[in-house]
Amino acid sequence: RMSPLEAQRALGPPHPKGPTVIRWMLAPGATYEGARDAWSPFDRVRAVDTGARKGTAALALEAAGAGASVFVIVNNQAEGCAPASVEGLARILGGLDSNAHPRSDPPTYEDAPEP
Repeated sequence: RMSPLEAQRALGPPHPKGPTVIRWMLAPGATYEGARDAWSPFDRVRAVDTGARKGTAALALEAAGAGASVFVIVNNQAEGCAPASVEGLARILGGLDSNAHPRSDPPTYEDAPEP
């Protein structure tokens, strides 16, 4: 089991000389088997995780701002449908989500809500 995003970020800032890989795998407290059984066939978002979306977006922007290449891996078990979760994340990154920071004022990791 991976540590929560906040704990991973606390290890240090993104390094500009290498890629930053962010894995968004499961909702807090969920298990792979439980999410698979509850959310299969993974054809729509079952539970929006706003904190994970905003935290992932903030860390991605921080890493990109430091000059790192950023890769985000999203699992179906994160919200119920990885492609839809990626779309929601992209809306935040593009400033299209009404709850997101505007693109001209990118969020920092500290702006992400507590889980």
